[in-house]
Amino acid sequence: LSEEFLSDGRSGGSVVQQVLDQHAGAHGLRWEAAYTGTTAVAGTSAPDGLCAATVTGCNDTSAGSGDTTFAEVDINDLIDVVHSIPAQYRDGRQQWIVSSGFAQAIAKLADSTTRLFQYGQATGSSADSPFMPRLMGYPMHVSSQMPAEAASAVTAILLHPDSYVIADRTGFTSQLDPFTKGSTGETVLRTRMRSDGRWLAPWKSARLKLAAS
Repeated sequence: LSEEFLSDGRSGGSVVQQVLDQHAGAHGLRWEAAYTGTTAVAGTSAPDGLCAATVTGCNDTSAGSGDTTFAEVDINDLIDVVHSIPAQYRDGRQQWIVSSGFAQAIAKLADSTTRLFQYGQATGSSADSPFMPRLMGYPMHVSSQMPAEAASAVTAILLHPDSYVIADRTGFTSQLDPFTKGSTGETVLRTRMRSDGRWLAPWKSARLKLAAS
């Protein structure tokens, strides 16, 4: 950050805070990508991936043969995902994590009378917030870091809070350093965040994969 930039910001609000907000957003996206990654039990190198090809104990469902795109997922696939979770664990606490492309495809699902499956006229409540849509009765969160559309890719996760733990070990810390580049009139802003994610009880959750072919 240049001295001029910092000086200009002192009279019109905290530019440092604005830059920190951008850093926080970048950290958030980075960790979201790590949590939804495809690495299985990552050990000390990274969080366990929610979208690993195999998660021992998790209830995985594959879309029908030949269904390798989001648009080919249908209501039967979603029903199978929900009911793949043993009944004693279907306590209503699960929540969906899906990609933006999958959310768009699901939004277009309609019944035989062309009523949209996901929205008020089909679910009985036009008061439901469009900012927290529900799918099969469970809240649905859209992640920009979920895997891209591809054969065998994990495309949706119905995740129980007991199944996966995220531990922020040091939180978000920042440092303003006016010395390292002081000779050029610049202040260095550093931010750091240490976190981790681990599967604990995957049998309480389920995942939907696109077909292999």
